[in-house]
Amino acid sequence: MRKIKLLKEKKTKVLTLQAWLLIILIIFNIFILFKCKIYPFLGTNKPVKAEILVVEGWLPDYALKDAVNEYNSHNYKFILTTGVPLAKGYYLSEYKDFANLSKQTLIKLGVDETKIIAIPTKNVKRDRTYASAIAVNQWLNKNKHNIKSINVYTLGSHSRRTLLLYNEAFENKIIIGVYAHNNIDFKDDNWWTTSQGVRTVIGNFIAYIYAKFFFYP
Repeated sequence: MRKIKLLKEKKTKVLTLQAWLLIILIIFNIFILFKCKIYPFLGTNKPVKAEILVVEGWLPDYALKDAVNEYNSHNYKFILTTGVPLAKGYYLSEYKDFANLSKQTLIKLGVDETKIIAIPTKNVKRDRTYASAIAVNQWLNKNKHNIKSINVYTLGSHSRRTLLLYNEAFENKIIIGVYAHNNIDFKDDNWWTTSQGVRTVIGNFIAYIYAKFFFYP
């Protein structure tokens, strides 16, 4: 009686030691390139000669303070502050959203109250930067401001995505610049050495990839 065979020999190829070393070397070089180049890429700093300064309201106080210096040192017509409702302290704070909270902070820092307009954004759970850009665009159109250029004041590695989404919202009809304030929670040139730096930069990198290739207005 013929025996039933359940197993058979099969020839296969496996990577050699040299191949594994080459793969490790390639991965290492990609990591080094990513480590050194990703923050300058995400934290692009491209201000233009603009008529309006848009300040993202969620910025920390130290960035808002330097936004005042930016406003005072250039011939801006006024400042627009943006922001969604507060996620914490809403029921305790006199100001219910980041737009008005940052407006009052700028006033305390010496900016003329008549030169600041708060533009709150509805309470959205995603694409908040885009929603803020849409709100700014709608306000400018509603108030018939024939603006040719704006600068958006933001923070560090968030800036490239901010620039991308503002251009989407304005459909490239005006010139948009961006000012990226340094994030003092970590150093730009060694962001990977702190947990805050890793969370911030990797998070903004993933968010930029989403905005660039998967986001549909």
